[in-house]
Amino acid sequence: MKEPRTRSGKAGSGRGLPPLSVRISDASRMTGIGRKLYVLIKDGAVEVVKADAITLVPMSSIHARLDRGHRGAAAPAQCHWRK
Repeated sequence: MKEPRTRSGKAGSGRGLPPLSVRISDASRMTGIGRKLYVLIKDGAVEVVKADAITLVPMSSIHARLDRGHRGAAAPAQCHWRK
């Protein structure tokens, strides 16, 4: 799997730091929920940030959604990868 792009558009930060946000396609691959992510964004369950023509998903929003799903909220089963 390709490394997610950071806000600068480059893969990885070069400093070993995790990205603060990723593009929707990367977030979809990272979580394993596929196009369902677009539905979660539309419903407001996952936050997005617009940066000009780029839509980014903050990693904090991804982690928060996965934590809610892990505690029993309605979420796809494959979201339970985070411990």
